[in-house]
Amino acid sequence: MKIRIITSLCLLALSLCAYCQQISELQAHKRFISRIEGSVGMTLSIPYGSYFPAKPEVVIPKLGYAFGLSASHEFTRIVSIDVAVLYEAKNYNTSSDGLDQSLNPPENYNTLNENRLKYLTLSAIPNFRLGHSSKFFLGVGGYYSFLRGVAVTQAVTYNGVIKYYGFSSSTVDTEDSDHGLILSLKYRYPLSEKYDMHIQLLNALGLYDITTNPLPLVAIKNNAYFVMIGVTLKK
Repeated sequence: MKIRIITSLCLLALSLCAYCQQISELQAHKRFISRIEGSVGMTLSIPYGSYFPAKPEVVIPKLGYAFGLSASHEFTRIVSIDVAVLYEAKNYNTSSDGLDQSLNPPENYNTLNENRLKYLTLSAIPNFRLGHSSKFFLGVGGYYSFLRGVAVTQAVTYNGVIKYYGFSSSTVDTEDSDHGLILSLKYRYPLSEKYDMHIQLLNALGLYDITTNPLPLVAIKNNAYFVMIGVTLKK
């Protein structure tokens, strides 16, 4: 009886050693970077949290662009993580109406600001394959952006007549960084043994007020939607 038990334990130990050896060999041959992706696409910026004390400011979404590179590491066939670098333009307009009571008689006026913000963004997105053999991947992660440029055009009109038109590229009123959450849905379509094509939908939701004004006259947080298309190189 004891001999059978000892024999069984020895066989179990040998099996475990062989299994661990196989896992070690698989991990040794597995590349740290599984995929490299190049992407280009369009952005639609819809910031939120913008307001005046007496009357809300109207936010008008505008299209922008984005392009960049990402690297992917696969932990398993289901779970992976993407680390990306994007250069992106987040564009939007703000419009507000008022009554200039300094004039006699008072006149209505409108202030239209065209805002164009350029960011260099780093993101990390854990992805989960929706099914063992699915081509769809769902991811939730975070991003951190560095401001690379600002362009603001302002037009003030009184009863439809432009009375002031100006341009500024100053970054004084805009924070030099931004961060937030990012939601991703990606579809991969195999082109060959080495290449895939992918389409990705992203929503980058800022959690940080990007204005430097300490007064509650303007409070804006980034919120952008991306449609990206690109090519994946499988390592």
